[in-house]
Amino acid sequence: MYNSSTTDLDTSTRKQYYFSGENITYKCKSSHSLVSGNLNRICLGNGSWSGKQPVCRNCPDALYNSSTTDLDISTRKQYYFIGDNITYKCKSNHSLVSGNLTRTCLDNGSWDRKQPVCRSCAEFTYNTNTTDSDTAAVQHYVVDKTITFTCKRNHRLVSGNLTRVCLENGLWSGKEPVCKICTCPCQRLASQNFIKDPIVLKKRIKELKKILVVNRSKLSASIRKKTSSRDDRMSSKGIGMVLGVGVITCVLLTIVCSDLLMFLKRRPQK
Repeated sequence: MYNSSTTDLDTSTRKQYYFSGENITYKCKSSHSLVSGNLNRICLGNGSWSGKQPVCRNCPDALYNSSTTDLDISTRKQYYFIGDNITYKCKSNHSLVSGNLTRTCLDNGSWDRKQPVCRSCAEFTYNTNTTDSDTAAVQHYVVDKTITFTCKRNHRLVSGNLTRVCLENGLWSGKEPVCKICTCPCQRLASQNFIKDPIVLKKRIKELKKILVVNRSKLSASIRKKTSSRDDRMSSKGIGMVLGVGVITCVLLTIVCSDLLMFLKRRPQK
C-alpha cells in the first residue's frame, strides 16, 4: 500500500505477484520528500513487507499578504521540499508586527512559525491652516514613527495631541490636534514652537536676557517725583538773600538772649 497522490512505484519492480525475497521500490513524486517509511521493501517469508509504507510530502505555497509583504525572489519556487526555507520582507515603510520573515517546510507538509504580518500607518490628517507638522506627508509610515505638530503663530491647542505615534495596529495614537486662534491675553504668544537644538536654544536665551534686562535707574523708586526749576530773576535772588540774613540774625539773637538771661540769674545779689 502507498499513497499514489504523493508516491510512485518504480515500474521496474511493479508486478502482479511478489515472491519471498523480491524487492519493491518507491519514489516520491516531483516536489515531494520522504518524511517517514521506506522507499525499498522486501517480501518476507510470512507474506508481509519489510519496513514501513513510505510517506512523501511537500509544503504548499506559503500564504502572505502581498499588499504589505514581498516574498524574497531567491526563495521563490513552484514547489517546496521538506526542509526548504522561504524568506519574506515587509514592503517599503512597513514594519513586521507579528509572525516571522523566515519559515521552514516541515515533515508534516506545513510551514513552521507563523505567517508574517507587516503593517504601516496611513497618512495622518490635520488642519494645515492652523497647524504645522515636522514630517513630510507620505503614503505610509512605519510602526513607531513619531509625528510632532505645532500650532501656527497666534494659535493654541484646544484639543487632540501635538505628538502622535504609529501603532502596531496601523492606527495613530492620540487624536488629531485642533489649534484655534488665540484671543486676549494669549495674542501676545508668538507661537508654540519647540526649540530642540541646544545651540539655538542657548542663543535664544541669550537674546531674551538682553531684552529683559532691568535698568534700575529708570525704576519709579529711583526717579524723583517732582523737580524744582531754577529761578534766575534778580528779585528772587534778593529776596533769598534777605530771608537768609534775617533767619541767621534771629538765630544769633535767640542764642545771645538765652545766654544773657542765664548770666543774670547766676549773678550774686548784694
